[in-house]
Parts: sequence; structure tokens; C-alpha cells
Amino acid sequence: MYGAERATLDLVLGLQSRGIEVAVVFIQENRLSEAPGPLVNVFKSAGIAIRSRPVQGRLSWNVINDIRDVMSSYHLPILHTIGYKADIHGCLASHGGRLFPVVSTVHGWLFRPKPKELFYQWLNIAALKRYTRVIALSRWYEQYLVNKGISRVVHIPAGIDPDAIASTSEASKLYADESVPFTFGMLGRLSWEKNQSLFLRAISTLPQSNMVAKARFLIAGEGPDRPRLEEEIVRLRLSQSVEMKGFMNSSDFFRQVHVLVQCSRMENLSYSMMESMVWMRPVIASDAGGSSDLIQDGVSGCLIKKGDVASLSDKLLLYINQKDLYEVHGRMGRQHLVKFFARQKSIDRHIELYAKIL
Repeated sequence: MYGAERATLDLVLGLQSRGIEVAVVFIQENRLSEAPGPLVNVFKSAGIAIRSRPVQGRLSWNVINDIRDVMSSYHLPILHTIGYKADIHGCLASHGGRLFPVVSTVHGWLFRPKPKELFYQWLNIAALKRYTRVIALSRWYEQYLVNKGISRVVHIPAGIDPDAIASTSEASKLYADESVPFTFGMLGRLSWEKNQSLFLRAISTLPQSNMVAKARFLIAGEGPDRPRLEEEIVRLRLSQSVEMKGFMNSSDFFRQVHVLVQCSRMENLSYSMMESMVWMRPVIASDAGGSSDLIQDGVSGCLIKKGDVASLSDKLLLYINQKDLYEVHGRMGRQHLVKFFARQKSIDRHIELYAKIL
């Protein structure tokens, strides 16, 4: 699961913990796989009642009828959709919000220069204009949606429960563990929008004297860009410095990584960044989307201009040459997270929004 899926699960569990009944409908695209997706299995394991509707194409009247049936049979007052396909089906099922109120959480678009993706983004925005409320996770996306003509936008950041992931004592163990080389790491899908290539190019510009002794570099994740990234590592002569780790559990990743690097071309409210702050690891991130909501530049990490190799290289050297700085920034990051991005605060704000609509 990626950030959007985790945030969805957290929202459902949080609402249920407050005594709110939630019915969940999944759109299962058989053209992608006959088997249920990983999120379906996670929801089932969490004991959440779900309906999974197999569909063949992009649009399904059976799903639209399913949504109406769920809303009626469970006597549910609000439909909350997540994802462009769910947004479009929800808009049609509710007759543009006339049958029942509809709320959407926008986890964002990739903004890749592909005509098909741009068309679906346009279609998604057209549906959202008819919604009762649209939730933006970050200030950047809030302004973007308003600029697109969506007037009923509400800013509710996703929340996280730090102590459920790692205690401060567990997170601080790495500070005293001198057996672990000072490590920078990227965590996420190996794909165009995450821009791992920028990380590799920045590493290649670092002074090579004693580089292996001073720092190591990890890239964790799987995805379509893996073969190209492996070729780039060889071409840039980084095989001794950079390790492709494949899929890693986030807790295993942060137990051996001192600084998280996020070079994304676009982010909303990155779950990986929030996890890094839980583990008291500073983040070097592209100033893209909602990154500045999370990272206080020079306080809990560093923000760089998108695509700026020299700036990223400078920030890597900053932490290499001042290794005690990562602990200071890391502790500040967790404090900022607890204060502004607590999961319970996010759940409370969702409940307040539902109450206002009703």
C-alpha cells in the first residue's frame, strides 16, 4: 500500500473508533487483475465490512447502482469517495449531490505529460465541481483546486499516530548506534514522479574522496523505473556507493536510514515524509506540492528547488559534514508532526465536516 491507501484505512478505522458506521465499496478492475487488490485484503484483515464490485471498463453502471443500494440499505447520510474513478461514479450515483451529499478527498494527480492521464484529470475535476465538499490534504492542492473553479474546498491534512509506529526511544536508538554507516535513503515507488534519478545525479557530484567511508545511499522500492535506474547507477559509477534494496518495510528502512531524501516532481502530503518525522529522521525534499506543509526548511529538514542537482548535493554534504545536525532536525520534525498532524485531530475535523453538511 502507498500513502493514499494507508490514509484511507486510517480514516475508516478512526471513524469507526468514534462509533461512526462506515460501509466500504471497492471498484475492482478485472482488466488489471482477477484477484482483489492489496487494500481489499488489508481491510478484510482489519475486520471492516466491504463490498468489492468487479468491473471490466472505466465506467460501470453496476457500481453506480451498488453505491445507491449501499446508501439506501445502510441508511447512510454521506458518500465519501477517494480516487478519480470513485469520484466520477459517486458524482453520477448521487446525481451531482442532489440525491445525497458527496465528499471527496483529493490525494492528487501525477501531472505526467500523457494525454490520457490529463483527460482523466480534467474529467475528475469536472466531477468534483458538483461535489458538496472537496477535501485537500495540503495548502498547495487547496489553492490548485480553487484555481480550477472548485469553490467548496476544505483543507484537512491527513493525520498519523506516531506512538503506534515508533516510540521516541525506539526512534532514537539509531543516534547512538555507531555500527550503522551514515545513510541517506529514498523510499517509494520507482517511477517517473518520484525522480530517483535526481538523487543519483546529486550523489555523482559529491567529492569522491572517502565517500564510501563517510556515507552510503539506499533506494528502496519497486516499480517500472528499476531497470533504468540500475543502468544509471552503472553509468554514473555509483555501484560501490548506492544500493538498490527492493521493497522494504518502512520500519526496517528507517531503522538504518539517518536522512530521508524525496526528489518528487509532485507530492501532496507525503506519508513517507510523515513516517520519517515519526522516526525523527530529517527530510531533504523537493519543494513540490505539500512538502512545505510538513518540512520546516532549516529546522526539521531541507527544501530544495525541484530538479536542482546542485542544491540537493549541497544538502547531502551539509548532513555528511555535520552529522549531529540530523538528530537536532529529526527531533524538531517529530515535534512538528505531533503538534499539527496528529491522526485524532484529522478524524475530529472529518467528523466536524460531516456534521456541518448534515
